[in-house]
Amino acid sequence: MTTEQEPWQWGNRIRGGDIRTQVRERLLREYDDELAAKHLKVEILRFAAPEYESPLTQGQQLTIGAYEAAEDSRRVKTASFRALGVEVPEREFLPQDISEEEFQNLIDELNRDPSVNAIIVQYPVPDGFANIVTRIAPEKDLDALSSSATLFTTPATSEGIFRVLEPFTDRTNAFVSSEANAPDVQAEAIVRVIEAFVEDDVTVAVVGAREFVGRGVTQLLNDRNISYIAIDQRDENFQAADLLRVREADIVVSATGQPGILDERHLTPFHRLVVDCGYVPMGDEKLGDIAKSAVTIPQNITPVPNGTGPIEMAILMERIVRKEIDPNLTPWRLQDYQSIHYYDRVTLGQKQ
Repeated sequence: MTTEQEPWQWGNRIRGGDIRTQVRERLLREYDDELAAKHLKVEILRFAAPEYESPLTQGQQLTIGAYEAAEDSRRVKTASFRALGVEVPEREFLPQDISEEEFQNLIDELNRDPSVNAIIVQYPVPDGFANIVTRIAPEKDLDALSSSATLFTTPATSEGIFRVLEPFTDRTNAFVSSEANAPDVQAEAIVRVIEAFVEDDVTVAVVGAREFVGRGVTQLLNDRNISYIAIDQRDENFQAADLLRVREADIVVSATGQPGILDERHLTPFHRLVVDCGYVPMGDEKLGDIAKSAVTIPQNITPVPNGTGPIEMAILMERIVRKEIDPNLTPWRLQDYQSIHYYDRVTLGQKQ
């Protein structure tokens, strides 16, 4: 099923939009009749951004950006589900001053509605409302928001991230030490690397490991016995030097929503893959966790935009089909849609 790819080059972008399109086409090809007959409906709830008096602080700007990102995500989800023939009703923004009782009543109403197959709540939500989100009925939970999630136990974004990173833990996908298939390594990036060391096992650094998405990623890494380094700025003893630990890893996942938190000090050419889960609209720009000056340093990277957002949708589309039509649906794999290439530390060290 692998599609024709452009030649691999350093700083390769893994474009989620392409994956989402191909997953959607596969699902329509295999389940179009069943989807049409089911008349499925997904409800997506999101809150209006809070209003602040000018001038805005940096924290307030980031908060507004997070709500804008949630609305961008809702639009993509709506379009993707509708492309499968799934109904997604248009709903007004929920106001920031809605009472907890009103929000709880809305969740309970959707739980009872037999025409609703799934409920998704876009984060962030106002303070104190997260516990109400967990009241989503487990049988209508596509994104592991329920307190008693049973069908899907990790967020869709976390599962998508894991599916992207997993083939990069497989040494059979690595380039061997051969000049014939060697890409042109950026000399200025190589200079930043002080020394190469032999790897015993693959290690994944998860930045934002205590956040919603980061927790899901570490859970999946634990389940597969893949070593990881958990880094989170909310840790009591966090120091700026902790971020430098990402240099020890082979793969980096960053899910903080803090623009540019990782840059040239943290990323190296030894990073076979960097997954950037950050997405903060700031004016005309969409900013990720990786500084723009550093995106060409790792061997492969998910871009912002068009990276993990569409990959999340590829998971959610698959989940609605698995839940409602085919529990034995074969999960999509990154390697089904593009070639996987990277140098391990040993080979890259030998090339210097």
